[in-house]
Amino acid sequence: MRLLGVMMGLAVVAAALWLAVGRRVAPQPPTPTPGIGSPAATAAGQPQALPAPMTPYEERRADLIEKRSALVSRLQATAAGPVSCSWPEELDTLDLTPRGDPEAVVPALVSGVIVPDAYGYGIRRVRWFVRSDPPVAEALRLVAETTRDAEGSWRTFWK
Repeated sequence: MRLLGVMMGLAVVAAALWLAVGRRVAPQPPTPTPGIGSPAATAAGQPQALPAPMTPYEERRADLIEKRSALVSRLQATAAGPVSCSWPEELDTLDLTPRGDPEAVVPALVSGVIVPDAYGYGIRRVRWFVRSDPPVAEALRLVAETTRDAEGSWRTFWK
């Protein structure tokens, strides 16, 4: 009988310890802090890091790329096939990789889009690339460059 009493006492103490300590040890979801991260991130309990502010150069570059989307749309509409476009570090330069024969495509795009519109978007130089055939480590090859001179004329130089 004593043994049964001791066992019951130990069971009661074990249950009390489990309830007291076990609940504290169990992981609790973090409490979201207002103002940190996005609502979706804080709702999931994962605060999201705030993005670093952009430099003045990065702000200007992003603004120009957004404004130049109309020019890129005109290039796509004028070209016989798709034209890949990229913006190098120089803000006044546009890199284009048209599909098809560059000797036919480049003059059409220069006269139809570049000469009438590019300078208005702050572009003074367009570099024309073609994809290497067969593919090699350097996938693009520079074939021509169209620049605007001091008198306002556009000239294409073939490489």
